[in-house]
Amino acid sequence: MGRAFEYTTGMIKSLTTLLAFQALGELLALTLIPVMPGPVLGLILLFVYLVARKGPDAELAHTSSVFSAHLGLLFVPAAVGVVVFLPLLKDFAWPLIIALVASVVLPKVGQSPFGESGVGVGIGFGRGAESDRLKLRPVF
Repeated sequence: MGRAFEYTTGMIKSLTTLLAFQALGELLALTLIPVMPGPVLGLILLFVYLVARKGPDAELAHTSSVFSAHLGLLFVPAAVGVVVFLPLLKDFAWPLIIALVASVVLPKVGQSPFGESGVGVGIGFGRGAESDRLKLRPVF
């Protein structure tokens, strides 16, 4: 076993640490801070943790550098998909562009009259706990 076992164990420990902070961020986003994405909250918590510990340990630093060096591999499947389906994407370019633009613009146009007024959803447009619980909230 020896060196390879220590290397693998250290990497698993470090990846578990990183994923635990992301999961904690997701938990906070679902319960206490719904306006921020969970991974961002997890990154902030990880930063605070690392500042409190005066930096990462050797295992976490090594795992992070190895992971960052190979981060480009995560984009390979998407790039291959674009290249493989390029003729199909060219055939449907205008419908795709129209759908993408419409999916961004139309919700913003529809939201603008009601965005700041706090109109409730469903029953309970009046005052009280029921109507407060049903108010629209931003997701990001």
